[in-house]
Amino acid sequence: MARKIIEVKTIDRSKLEGFILNSKGKIFKCVFVKKDGTIRRMVCRLGVTKGVKGTGKPISNVSNSYMTVFDMQKDQFRVINLNTLINLQVGGIAYNVR
Repeated sequence: MARKIIEVKTIDRSKLEGFILNSKGKIFKCVFVKKDGTIRRMVCRLGVTKGVKGTGKPISNVSNSYMTVFDMQKDQFRVINLNTLINLQVGGIAYNVR
């Protein structure tokens, strides 16, 4: 059953990374533009360690806007670009990114 959106707010793009990191593993929805220009909707979360060996190269660092998340629908890790994020939904509140 889909969670009903209670409220719609606006969030500044510069505060996105901290906001997502503070979700503390809660499941969230996001809409962003992929590198090829298509729109992607994803249900994801942070803090998943299943299948992590620690041998791969980390994508996220302070010099870029990429964040590695776990895609709940595909059951795999994916990378989202915070610079192309359009919408974010956490805990029944939708955030439009400006």
